[in-house]
Amino acid sequence: DETAFHSRYVQLKAAVERNFPPEVQVEKLLPDDSGGKPAAPVGGGAAPHGTSPPLRVGAFEVFLCCPQPLAPFGAVELPAWSSSEDSDAPQAFTAICVASKLQAKVWPAVEAVLRRLVTVMPRIPLRISITTPSTLPVSGVQVEAVTTQVFKRKDPSRQSEVETVENAGGQIRVTGRTDSEGFCRFSVPVCVPMRIQASHEILMEPQNRDVMFASVSALEEFITDTTIQLWQVESGNELIIWVTSPRANSNPTLPLGCEPFVGYLEHHSKTQLRPDVQGCVKGQPSILAEIDLVGCNGWRSARPHAIDHDIETNTDAVELARLTYPIIKVALVSSCCGTKLPSAHIAIDGESFGTTDAAGCPVSCGLRQGDHSIEASHMLAPEGLKIPFSVRSSATCGVQVKMSPKRLRFVCVVDPGISSDLATPSGGASGSTSRPSAFADLWLVGGRVEDCRFGRFCPPGRGEVSLWDGELFGSAATNSGDGILAVQ
Repeated sequence: DETAFHSRYVQLKAAVERNFPPEVQVEKLLPDDSGGKPAAPVGGGAAPHGTSPPLRVGAFEVFLCCPQPLAPFGAVELPAWSSSEDSDAPQAFTAICVASKLQAKVWPAVEAVLRRLVTVMPRIPLRISITTPSTLPVSGVQVEAVTTQVFKRKDPSRQSEVETVENAGGQIRVTGRTDSEGFCRFSVPVCVPMRIQASHEILMEPQNRDVMFASVSALEEFITDTTIQLWQVESGNELIIWVTSPRANSNPTLPLGCEPFVGYLEHHSKTQLRPDVQGCVKGQPSILAEIDLVGCNGWRSARPHAIDHDIETNTDAVELARLTYPIIKVALVSSCCGTKLPSAHIAIDGESFGTTDAAGCPVSCGLRQGDHSIEASHMLAPEGLKIPFSVRSSATCGVQVKMSPKRLRFVCVVDPGISSDLATPSGGASGSTSRPSAFADLWLVGGRVEDCRFGRFCPPGRGEVSLWDGELFGSAATNSGDGILAVQ
């Protein structure tokens, strides 16, 4: 039935043109056996004199014909041929049968022909290039190309009923990895929409690109961010930060105990860049040159070292910064007036950190985050004063160990053989201008008098020791009593 033949042809042609690019053309090819004579009209009866017998439509067969060098798998070579509308020289083609009414005994379904076209389209070589902004190749990137053909319905109102090739069982998926030159090579069909995805667990965030090729070869270029990997390791009282390029060396030699960095990089714009769980940070090639500080919770931030070479091409680990413990400044002061006491020995968790100077200035101690015990010992507190302290941040802070004056005692020490009744403390009494008959040493001691006889900074044990009550006169003492300290 020629009418049915033509109707089927028109439907198939419209569907192909609706779902494939203009490069895929549909033509009805019928043999011309007239030998140059006009053909008789179709309708039965004998052909008029001087005309050829009417042409009869045979089997409805659909072939995919491709100009060489394109050739679908399993195609046969055809003689050179040109379209009636093409004035150029004939071109050689290859062809493969897509659908045949003669073989199937039924008219080919349009949807089945479209799905078959997707799978038999000739393949072309595709190169995928992955580089950094510095045009350095990135190897090991996973690349996947998947056909995304969606069959469009003739009626737009039924567009929700579109059917993808994947659902129809005709999806094409090819995968590969980039080599040391940053290239991945595989074959993909022409004239079929595809989605290319490139990703790497460390070096590249997933990138998608929708493409369709209509040439004999193709190249797609992807550019990924520069990736650096940061590591940390504790050494003594320092946290050493190392930086490597996973692009240049995925398995660098690192100091024993290195772990991915869990701190941050502070950009000169005051924004912070935090690495992922693998210690990786992505950005522009100048990422390290734009960093002002390297920080980590519980450690003092520090400026990064100057790196005078391109980290992207360096295969070794490079030291980036050294972070130290937070600084705690500890001083021993009197609780009454806050006076700083000189020569106070400071120890934390049993470790000695130093002694306050003559002005009583605090001792700087580097402490890691956590709970600690601070001890300050002094000649007035030889047994030591202890307080608990917790480090909760990396900021420098001051700590005062307070000593109460209630623990202080004035004692008078008299040499053996001299009566304490005749002894006068060095310095004389109020209003006295003559030298007394005997002298006694006046000591200020902390704690019980019995405990201070044998300490390092205590009165000598050979003398007689007794509590002293008297008055101390300052340089501003007046008759009104100002500047006089009465000791009871």
